[in-house]
Amino acid sequence: MATLDPEYFKTILNSVNYSSDMWSAIAHGDGVQFLIAPERDGQSGKNIAKPGSFFTRHITAGKSESIMSGIVFATGEHRMMAQHTIRPASPRTDKPLVVAASRDLSSIFTSWHSHAWRQAITFTVIMLVAVTALAGFQLYQRKLTHGIENSASAVLITDNQGTIEYVNRKFCQLTGYAPEEAIGKNPRILKSDATPREVFDNLWKTILSGREWRGELLNRRKNGEVYWSITSISPLFNDDGEITSFIANVEDINDRKNAEATIERLAYYDPLTDLPNRRMMRDRLELALKRSRRQDIGAALLYIDLDRFKHINDTLGHPTGDKLLREMANRFTNILRDDDIVCRMGGDEFAVILHDIHHAEDAVPVAQKLLEAVAEPLMLEESEVVVTGSIGIALFPKDGEDGNILEKHADIALYHAKEEGKNTFRFFAVELNSSLRDRIAMEQGLTPIIWNLNLPKALWWRNRMRWYGC
Repeated sequence: MATLDPEYFKTILNSVNYSSDMWSAIAHGDGVQFLIAPERDGQSGKNIAKPGSFFTRHITAGKSESIMSGIVFATGEHRMMAQHTIRPASPRTDKPLVVAASRDLSSIFTSWHSHAWRQAITFTVIMLVAVTALAGFQLYQRKLTHGIENSASAVLITDNQGTIEYVNRKFCQLTGYAPEEAIGKNPRILKSDATPREVFDNLWKTILSGREWRGELLNRRKNGEVYWSITSISPLFNDDGEITSFIANVEDINDRKNAEATIERLAYYDPLTDLPNRRMMRDRLELALKRSRRQDIGAALLYIDLDRFKHINDTLGHPTGDKLLREMANRFTNILRDDDIVCRMGGDEFAVILHDIHHAEDAVPVAQKLLEAVAEPLMLEESEVVVTGSIGIALFPKDGEDGNILEKHADIALYHAKEEGKNTFRFFAVELNSSLRDRIAMEQGLTPIIWNLNLPKALWWRNRMRWYGC
């Protein structure tokens, strides 16, 4: 009888009692009285399988139906009782059920016998229908429970105070907590310090107002690992509209978040050296200029180019060239202050943003250290290799008020450093810009003449590269 709810059958039993002196009862085949109506103190759960009791006489007789009169063991009353044994197909029980209906003998009229039989039969039919309906409901509940338990999403249910009452299998897989470790606890066992408090304040405000909350949370597993999840939490109500519990559906989006972070990093960082790339450099440069304007202090942009890097790539191979670039990135990073920034612009070109530059001379020690770091020998392909670098420097606000102009002027200064023999640094000057424009104009004017003279192309390109100090 563990699957039957006594409250479910009270209405049915009371409907059978057509007289005020009548009561009805259900007993399990082992003699435990399951329910009696009208309800009497101490009767439910009483063992009536005693020698000489109506129940024992009925069971011993081996018949499905019986009518007896005498003293009722359970109540001590002098009554007539009709008993009927049923064996429902569902839910299955190890022993049959015995349905009993009785009346006080002094109140029975001559027609009571036939009427009692009709009532017993009616009651039996009702019981069979009710048990069948209950079996269907229990089947529905099993399907629902099976669906939640095997859901692809983690599910947890709490009471209206937030105490966990149920977790499914996916919840245990996602968080690392066994059911017995989570049930009875508060969901804050999953909380990480990475999620802002404002998120949780908004969460509770939303669900306590009776609305669904949905958002992303950075939670913590039992082993301490932090993971991303997208969570929806809905309140559940009783018939009076009061919140009785909350149900949360949690989806693991950790892989998606990691992929997004990887894509975002590739957009702003150089995958070879892990330094900020050109795009990030421009963002950082704008921030540095805003800071300089706010604090009324200068800044500097340095362009660094490795001399004859193409020769290393061509002779030792691109993997060796990549190793050289990674080494230079590490050397530059170790030299600079924490708030200064080094970026890889592409190829063999790097950029450095220096903060708090009061005078041009403040950038000189940094430029010298960078050149010394480049020139320090390193082992490549079991050979000691020495390279040099050239640096162009543009100062804010002297050489430009915005990032684009500073980039242009740092590039011109770098060109001048390479023209001066490499392995050196040069500051931007206005006359350098004029000189570069004159040289470009001269080259453009000479190009068609040189081509018309039918000079060998190799000689043309060699002289052109010498012209630019390569």
